[in-house]
Amino acid sequence: MSARRSTRLVSIDDVRDLLASPPRCNVAWANGGAIEAAPAALRYIDGRWLIGMPAERAMPRAGDTVKVMVDDGAWFFDLRGAWVRGTASAAGAPADAPPGLAWVEVTPGKTVAWHYATLRASDGDGS
Repeated sequence: MSARRSTRLVSIDDVRDLLASPPRCNVAWANGGAIEAAPAALRYIDGRWLIGMPAERAMPRAGDTVKVMVDDGAWFFDLRGAWVRGTASAAGAPADAPPGLAWVEVTPGKTVAWHYATLRASDGDGS
C-alpha cells in the first residue's frame, strides 16, 4: 500500500497574473565561480521570460545558466510563485520597461509553479 502524497504544484498559466505584475523577482547565476543573486524586474510576455537589472551592475551574460524566482503571499494559503531555470541571452527592452535597465531573456530548461491554496491529493508523480 503506497502512502498518499500531496502537491501544491500548478501550471505556469495558473500564476500568469502573478507573472504579469510580480511583487518580488530575484535572479541568481554563476559569475566567475561565485554565485551572484540580485533583485530584478520581470516581464513575462507570450511565454518569454525577460529580466531587467540596472545596467551598471553585474548581470548574467549570454550562455550563463540562470534561475529566476517570483513569489507572493505572506500566509500559508496565500503563498504562490514560480521559478525558471534556463540559459541567458541578450534581449532588447520590452515596450513598457522602466529606464536604466539592461535586459536578458531566459530560455527555459525547467519551470515550476506553486500555489498553496490548491493543496490537494496527488497520484505521486508531483501533479
